[in-house]
Amino acid sequence: MPLLPSERDRAACSDIVANAQRAVAFVAGFTFPTFAADERTHYAVVRCLEIISEASRRLSAAAKARLPMCRGD
Repeated sequence: MPLLPSERDRAACSDIVANAQRAVAFVAGFTFPTFAADERTHYAVVRCLEIISEASRRLSAAAKARLPMCRGD
């Protein structure tokens, strides 16, 4: 029987998904050169990636074991 995720794991996963979606929305319609030249959008996407990184560190060992793509191997 699979273990139910904790509230902390659910919150971390929610932060990961929400910020991944934000990053994708921020770059919609950009080419790489226009994205690289747009400091505000670049900063916003970098911040989303920082939040994703922080949230991934909040995942429990059990959640990371169930989600091998989140282990960072």
